[in-house]
Amino acid sequence: TSVSAPSPVASGEVIDVTVTVKNVAGANVTDDIYVVLGSDNATPDPDDDIPLGAVTLPGGLAAGQSTDLVFPWNTLGVNIGDHTLTAMHGLNDADATNNSATAIVTMEGALPTVHVGNLDRSSDPPSKGKWTAWVRILVHDAGETPLDGATVFGTWTSPDDEGSCVTGSDGRCEISYAGISRGWEQIWFTVDSIVVSGVLYDPTANHDPDGNSNGTRIEVLDDNPDDYRK
Repeated sequence: TSVSAPSPVASGEVIDVTVTVKNVAGANVTDDIYVVLGSDNATPDPDDDIPLGAVTLPGGLAAGQSTDLVFPWNTLGVNIGDHTLTAMHGLNDADATNNSATAIVTMEGALPTVHVGNLDRSSDPPSKGKWTAWVRILVHDAGETPLDGATVFGTWTSPDDEGSCVTGSDGRCEISYAGISRGWEQIWFTVDSIVVSGVLYDPTANHDPDGNSNGTRIEVLDDNPDDYRK
């Protein structure tokens, strides 16, 4: 068993940890092989160790055969410093010295973050029994500065639809949903993600100073009193 992972990385990155399991014996292994991967949290306390995943190899491995298992690790919230990753298999064999392996990953710092700084809503008057819902999203960096060039992805419910937009120099962009039947008197929009290269979306920081949403989800009516487009 061996472990490999990129290092150093910034806390908040999602990295792939590869565990290689090889049958170094001269005989086939036909029993299932259970493999687990975990990490310490840069402290001596084992109670805060981080489980990263577990995989079962059904039917074992033939003599000399090896396989790579990839475990994605979301490092958001992981402490800065060195982390020892440990992989172990649960197969009882004649040589226990190679039943586990380790690798060290160094967290050097945290990725910068972005979040929703405001959600506004609007609707176009009905025409031929249909109306249009609008949402304007303001994207801020961690210092509450509007961010240009951020791609916002969101979902409308109900009726269901998806949309996206890219913020301008004022940090704002708009997403609309046209052709809504007047049978639907309201529709909800939820921000699913904000994508910027090298930056992490932090939904826990979303907020709305106007108080007409929670910063992540907003209701649009077919006749909104706070219509920003009028």
